[in-house]
This record gives sequence, C-alpha cells and structure tokens, in this order.
Amino acid sequence: MDTRRYVYSIKKIAENEIITKEEYAFRLNEIAKCKRDIIYFANTYFKILTMDKGIVQIKLYKKQEELLKFFKDENRCIVLSARQSGKSSMYTIYLLWLCCFFPEKRAMILANKAATAIEIMSRIQMGYERLPNWLKPRVIVWNKGQIMFANKSEIRGFASSSDAARGFSANVICLDEFAFLPKNIADKLFTSIYPVVSSAKNGKIIIVSTPNGTVENLYYDLWQQANGMNNNEGWKPFEMHWWDVPGRDEKFKESTIASIGERRWAQEFACEFLSDAENRKLIPDDIIEKFKKRIEQYKADNILDGKTVQIVSQNQEKVFNAKVWKPFDQTRTYLASADVAEGTGNDSSVLNIWDVTDLSNIEQVAKFSDNNVSVVEFAFICNKMCEAYANPVFIVENNAVGSGLIDMLRMTYGYSNIVREGNKNNPYGIRSHSSIKPKACMWVRDMFTTAGFDWVIKDYSLIKEMETFVKKETLGKTSNTTYQALQNAHDDQIVTLIWAAYLLQPDLIDRYFVVVETFMSSLGIIYPKTLAPGVEYTNEEISKAQNSRIFREYMNEKILDEIKDENQKEKQATFNKRMLDKDFGMEYFEPAVDRFDKSNVNGGYFIDGDGTWDDFDGPSW
Repeated sequence: MDTRRYVYSIKKIAENEIITKEEYAFRLNEIAKCKRDIIYFANTYFKILTMDKGIVQIKLYKKQEELLKFFKDENRCIVLSARQSGKSSMYTIYLLWLCCFFPEKRAMILANKAATAIEIMSRIQMGYERLPNWLKPRVIVWNKGQIMFANKSEIRGFASSSDAARGFSANVICLDEFAFLPKNIADKLFTSIYPVVSSAKNGKIIIVSTPNGTVENLYYDLWQQANGMNNNEGWKPFEMHWWDVPGRDEKFKESTIASIGERRWAQEFACEFLSDAENRKLIPDDIIEKFKKRIEQYKADNILDGKTVQIVSQNQEKVFNAKVWKPFDQTRTYLASADVAEGTGNDSSVLNIWDVTDLSNIEQVAKFSDNNVSVVEFAFICNKMCEAYANPVFIVENNAVGSGLIDMLRMTYGYSNIVREGNKNNPYGIRSHSSIKPKACMWVRDMFTTAGFDWVIKDYSLIKEMETFVKKETLGKTSNTTYQALQNAHDDQIVTLIWAAYLLQPDLIDRYFVVVETFMSSLGIIYPKTLAPGVEYTNEEISKAQNSRIFREYMNEKILDEIKDENQKEKQATFNKRMLDKDFGMEYFEPAVDRFDKSNVNGGYFIDGDGTWDDFDGPSW
C-alpha cells in the first residue's frame, strides 16, 4: 500500500523538493503512466466531491472509461447523455489531463450559464489541488475563470453568451448542455468559434448535453448530422443512457417517473428528443427523419437534381427559375397547389405540382419558389407551369393576396380548373379559417401515419419547414387549435403540401378526380388509392403541355439526347444491314474512299477515323 502523503495545494513556480532516487524513479514512472493512460490517471489520482462521502477518489464505470477514450481519440465529439451520469466530470478529467501532460494546449469551456462555467472550473481546480504535488505542473495564473500552467497550457471557462469567449482561440472547446442554448445564441456562438477550431491541426470540439427538444435547436441538428449520411464535418456520436450507470435498474426508473413524470423522464433520462409541450409539431419527428433519410438516398441515386428551367416574365424583363424533376406524362394525374406572398423579400410565393396518380407514391414533380415575385408575375408563372402539366386541378387560399392570384388566373389567362368550396356560387379558392385549416392539417398527419399513403418529397426546404410548423392555441370566446410556423420561420412550402393533401380526402376527392382503385386501412376505412383526371386531357392541352418551354427545356437535356442516341443506333443498324446485303457493294463507297485514306477501309466498309461507322444517310457523293 502506498503510504505517501500528498500536499493538496497550488504548485508555485519556484517550488522545489529534495527526494531520494527511489522516489524520483517512482514519480517519473507515474508521470509517464498517467500521460500515456488517461484511465489510469483518473482512477488513481482524480478526486471528486460527492454528496454523501465528500471528496473521494473517482472510480470510473465502464461507460465513463469509454467516454474518456472517446474524448481522447476523436476530434468532433457530440454526446447525448442522461442526467447525473457523470458526463461533465469526464471532460473535466480530460481537460486537466491534457493540460497537465501536454504543453501549449488551450482549452475553453462554454456553459449555458456563467455560474455553470464557474462551477465546472472549480471541479477542475479541485481535481488539480488534490493531485500529488509532484504530478502537478506549476501554476502561473489561477482564478475562478482561468488556469494557466508553466507549460503554457491553459483552461478558461465562459458563459456561452459571453463576447469574451470569441476573442480566445483554443485547441479544444467544450460546449456544456448545448441543447439548452437559445437558437440565436447557439448559431452565433458556433459560427464564431467553429472556424477557429476547424483551421487548427487536431483541433477538437466536445459537445455534451441532455436533449431539449427538436425545434430550432442546433444541438439536435448536429446530433442528427452525426447520425446521418450527410456528415461532412466528421461528427462522432456517443450515447450515455440511464442504465449505463451502475445501480440504476427498473426500480430506479419507476421511482424517478413517480417523482418527475413520464415526459421529464423521457427527455432527461431516456434521452428522447421531444417537441415543446405547447408548440407540438404537426409532423411527427420519426416521419421527418424518414423524409430526411430519403433525401440523402435520392442524392446518392442521382435523382434529386432534376432540371432547372427558366421562365421569362411576361414583360420579358426578368427570368425566373423553376425546378422540374419529371415532365408531363399524359398517362399520369396531376394536382397543383400554391401559396401566395406579397413579393417583398420575406415570405415566398410557392407553387408545387404533384403526381397523384398513385396515392401510395404521391410525387413532387415540379416546384417554383421566390420571395420577390409579384402577384402579377406569379400568376403568369402559375399559368405557364400548369399549362406544362395540362392544366391540373389548382388549389390555393383565397385569403388576402390569394384572391388576387385567382382573379388573374381566371380573367387574364382563362384558367378555370381552380378548386372552390361548396357549390358553384361560392368563390374560387379555399377560405382558410378556424375549422378548415386544422382539418386540413389533421388530414396531412393522418396521411403521413397511415400505411397505404406515401409522399416522395424532393425539396429539402419543405422538409425543414416541417420542423418548425407547430401547434398553436388561440384564445378568445372559443379556444381554437391551429398550426403555423414558429417566430422567424416560414411555412410557405408546407402550406402547399397541406392544401394538396386536403383535396385528397375521401369526402372531397370525387369532385376533382376519378377514383380508379381503393384500399382498406388496418382500421377498416376505405381510402382512394389510384386516381385519374376528373376530366380527360384534351388533345389541345396535351399539345400545349408537350410544346411548352418547360417541357421542351427538360426534354432537351433529359430525353431528347436519349432519343437522338436511339435514332442514331437505329440508323446505324439499318446502314450496317444494307452494307451486308450482297447486292450493295463497294461501288457505293468508291467516291468516298477516294477522298479518304484507304487504310480506313476495312473489308469493304468505310470506317471513320475514330474507328466507328461514319454517319451519313444514303449516297450523297
């Protein structure tokens, strides 16, 4: 048993000690072992303050050892942890070990509160004070927010909102309880510190937190990035669950739930990302994640890019861009849905065109979005895009500027296939009021969670809006529930999806489409499955669609080249067949051969200089 007495204090610059050779050899060996093995350092020398036993030597459990190795080995660390699992103690051990044994390291701790930063620094300072004096580097700066050692390594603690942190460059940055920072502060902070660490060789970021919802939460976004396909920054995820802590069992779970409730247990101990209780998302998180993963797969399969086509404004002064993933196909059924803005640079005017032939595969085939387009210009664009899809059923709100769009479509362009509520005496468009919009939103949620319906969404901005489109209670004489974007967020894209889905409800769909086939849900409800247009496309509509600029621009890049290739192959095959005909001889080629190097003539067939059959159609010489 080691009976050495260690002095718990700060080691000063001029402090010296006379020791035996044996003691010197022992200390030198211990310093080498601690530098080489962070687990040994922690289990042998790092002290912590406990509630029941006071200051004691820490004894790491298995998951804590794994976490320390994770901090040591990885440079982009993000940790999702249950409460009271010792996660903060692990990075305090890591930072003290790093700065004690490696010179010129600069570490920064950023906590969501100044008091928390000071408390974390005090843990590191206590851990240092309780080390044997001979294991400590000498101290040159020591206060509640900073430690600097004689080896020029230092640790500083800041509140995450502090501007002082932005003037300090570091090799290692630790972000504590990052999920609890407001989005605006988290974004600003991360934008300022991340480039500094990224540019440093072996720069390291450690983010640790319990979950705190998903809406407008940078920690949640980074966690999803670390666990997804689009992880360009190389984030490595690490999870610490409540059951990883020794002594926590089902009895612990039951008693804790009894004390704090199911919801707090789910977030603080079960590591679940929950939406805010008062602002719940319309679209469940698992559905949003499904759409995100599909986007990554679409990218991998090269089917996401589509074709950007240009639409010249009516006065020929502007050019707008639209995205087309699939052109018009007269065997398919389409639906157009729009949301109108004022064109002042804030909200966007959006048009989406959906292929609704098969409701188990509702596909986004074209989209226009612009936040500076006027209502007049937007009407022109809607007419052009809809014409390119044979004038599909068109749905839009008739509130505010929406009614202006409808009037221009009808009066200026003669567009008549516009949805109207109720009978023919009602105005065109959908009046979005306290009963219609919640009903439409609930139907979208039902579609997304009912087997037999599915959507192919190719626009990531629409999926992002799902994360901020939330439930809102409105109080007055009657309490109503509606859904809208969070403050400073947008809902232009998702609103077009909601109105498209609204038209596909079983009690409305027959007005606008022919239901060809139905299916029965697991609850015994009959739903439409496949659709045909309510009115067959006319020859004129098909002709206009196929001759539209949108169709032709798409076809020129995506299809006409393929048609050309096929025609070329067919022409070549015909030519080869004629060449092999016994009655079709060399005399056909003689004039051509006279003009070319005869070494290019192989077996009586003229071959071009690149080794392929020359492209000509019949004797032209």
